[in-house]
Amino acid sequence: MRQPISPVPFLTQIPDWRDHKRSTYPWNALWVVVLIGLMAGPENILALSQWIQLQREELMQCLKLQDVPRQATIYRFFWKLDAHLPQLKAALLAWVKQQCPEMQDRVAVLAGDGKVLKGSARESQSALSFLSVFFHDLSLTVTQVEQGGRHEAKALQDLLADLNTLFGESWLLTLDAAYTEQHLTSQVIAAGGDYLVPLKNNTKALKEWAVIAFSVVGWNYARHH
Repeated sequence: MRQPISPVPFLTQIPDWRDHKRSTYPWNALWVVVLIGLMAGPENILALSQWIQLQREELMQCLKLQDVPRQATIYRFFWKLDAHLPQLKAALLAWVKQQCPEMQDRVAVLAGDGKVLKGSARESQSALSFLSVFFHDLSLTVTQVEQGGRHEAKALQDLLADLNTLFGESWLLTLDAAYTEQHLTSQVIAAGGDYLVPLKNNTKALKEWAVIAFSVVGWNYARHH
């Protein structure tokens, strides 16, 4: 089994936007602290900052730091990162592609689904909703896009280029029945992928129609679970 590749060398290719005369933490170390903190599953930046402070001694020792970033530094980091989202996306896609270089030679099995970002709701705004694509081999969301009130099928169109970049023309995407619009499925095929739509019992009427449709002679691919 291949050793996983750290995302840090890819992320640190994003230009350091800080004033170097006032920078306290090495660019590499700042990314490491943020990534380790995010793995702890904080709900917001405040919780992330608190976790970092709780692990202060261990982080200082492991990363050879004089101190760890405070809450204000973490806020500024993410605020500035918002202005570098194209570079962030490019870095993460390059990292995923490097993790599985052999994926160009076999089919990548993916799952597309809509998810609400926990802790993103505000008094005057609803929670952020993203369409995410999950890659089973890495147990990782490899790309996502904000839905912005759009139907999930329309948001998925924005991710097809990313999937083609990562996996070429060898990927299979499982989709909910809500995605089965001819315009979208034809775009999936055109992008080099294939799709599979499991019909669950929460779409009972649609499932019944599908059984009838696939009962026609020559279309015997329906399976009951």
